[in-house]
Amino acid sequence: MSNPQPQEELPRTTLEDRLQTAVHASQCVKWLQSQGFEVLGVQKGPRNPRVTIRTSLLCEQLEGAVRRFERSPQGEKRYWVAIRFGCEVRWTEACPDQRCSGRAQ
Repeated sequence: MSNPQPQEELPRTTLEDRLQTAVHASQCVKWLQSQGFEVLGVQKGPRNPRVTIRTSLLCEQLEGAVRRFERSPQGEKRYWVAIRFGCEVRWTEACPDQRCSGRAQ
């Protein structure tokens, strides 16, 4: 009878990083909801958690927001980004024509 192989443990820093990322995302989502924003989703970003919110008039209150564009064969994506509680908060921009897909990612 053989003993089962012990599961590999993740390095401590990875677990701490994941916990810190979850804490940042949770704080950000709670703050956004308390301000009246509708949170559509949370994703892992390259550096910070990425929180997508529904576009509304409240978005104008997010100071320091930066407008971004991404071009691809499928069209142009236009969105805004602001940083809150260590999270990247994104919302889409209304699209003036058919060339813009209007999706935030």
